[in-house]
Amino acid sequence: MEPDAQHLTAHTVDLVSAARRLADSVADPSTAIHLPTALASIGEALDALSVAFERAPRSLVPPGDPFEPVCRRFARAAESWPATHGCDGPSYERQAQLLTSLLEAGATLRVSRRACARANDLLIDLTAPGVPVAARRS
Repeated sequence: MEPDAQHLTAHTVDLVSAARRLADSVADPSTAIHLPTALASIGEALDALSVAFERAPRSLVPPGDPFEPVCRRFARAAESWPATHGCDGPSYERQAQLLTSLLEAGATLRVSRRACARANDLLIDLTAPGVPVAARRS
């Protein structure tokens, strides 16, 4: 395995582990005061993950000259597929489906990031010092 591949695998294992620990931590009522900071960090993580999904297609379809037809890039990707993945290369349509799915996953993470930011803003607003409790309930 190449070093980058080892790092990718290790990073994804670490990510899953951290996400599980985070899920357990935020469920604890004693951590509520720390939620704004945690949500801000979660938002940053969602940003980074969306970038990962945007970059993933580069590892599947080789970059090309801006004037090169996409079908040529797909053809080169299909030709290298057996050596990389150990099976026949996918059709152009299947490659397009895969790339679309990766881009949709990145877009979904960006939407999640915005929702996280909105939740954080609301939480900060609802817990702002100096605002009477009765005013916060209205």
